[in-house]
Amino acid sequence: MASKLEEMMSRYPTATPLEKENALKEVSQEVILYGLAKTTFFSQAAMYGGTAMRLFLGLDRFSEDLDFVLQRKNDDFSWNDYAPSIKKSLASFGLNGDIVLKEKTLDTGVSSAFFAEPTKETMLEIFPNDIASTKIVFNQKTKIKFEIALTPNAHASYRTGYLEYPTS
Repeated sequence: MASKLEEMMSRYPTATPLEKENALKEVSQEVILYGLAKTTFFSQAAMYGGTAMRLFLGLDRFSEDLDFVLQRKNDDFSWNDYAPSIKKSLASFGLNGDIVLKEKTLDTGVSSAFFAEPTKETMLEIFPNDIASTKIVFNQKTKIKFEIALTPNAHASYRTGYLEYPTS
């Protein structure tokens, strides 16, 4: 579904290689959220941080990761439960990278995962006539980190927000 991916990318500045990669990151974040929305994830977790401010409050800021917090304690939380839906959604938009769960050696109270997309391959698919894309190192990855705080904030309040992309 490269045309939908191209449409989503067109909402961002893409004049330079860095702008193109940042646009890819922001679009990938939206598709990851789309994949999570197709599960029960948002019945137990809330999004916060820089990306939430950009997407839901319209702030003009760039954030490379997706931050979440559990609304209620859940000792059984695992990104493994959500990775298949995220991967399926990403693939439906032509993003065929890997989802890697980060194994913690210390208990930090945060569970992390990464989506890693081959930058050169994806950029050449989206911008086939772009000379700069041919100069990207062959093994460069565009990475999106998503993590969830496993301890709920007892004093937090939550509100619901909706995204229009990739679909309402």
